Amino acid sequence: MFNQQNFSWTDDFQSLEMIPEEVLYWLIDSNSLTQKLKSKFKDFSVEIINNKTRCATDNESTLIGESKKILERNVTLNGCGKKLVYAQSLIPICKEFDKLLSIGSKPLGEILFNDKKIKRCQFEIAFFEGIWARRSIFISKHKRILVSEFFLDDLYEG
Repeated sequence: MFNQQNFSWTDDFQSLEMIPEEVLYWLIDSNSLTQKLKSKFKDFSVEIINNKTRCATDNESTLIGESKKILERNVTLNGCGKKLVYAQSLIPICKEFDKLLSIGSKPLGEILFNDKKIKRCQFEIAFFEGIWARRSIFISKHKRILVSEFFLDDLYEG
């Protein structure tokens, strides 16, 4: 749905004052987006767009430190009958992440934030054609997962 290469990602938050307040509320909160959405939207749901195994691109390998096969999981996070967030997760296919490879429509955030062995790194943010996005790496031992979230307009109207 979104090509991450179209976005210019940065971890420089000097220009936060240029970001609308309703966007900042979602964009820079380091807590679980899943929990935040569940508390705001009682009918929260996850819709799987695709869940496919493939080889990581060179750029993705640089980010997650993995050149082998990955699971690309694309979902929308929904509430009030609307798509609020498009999320893409790149999960290395390895023993460390076995339990993540078959979670179905269960929110990935519930697992990542409830596993004390998994730590989140700093956000990168981006803006492209009216869409604000953030991404971050989650690390368990030496394995990395890349989670990218693209905030759709209906999120701010909820």
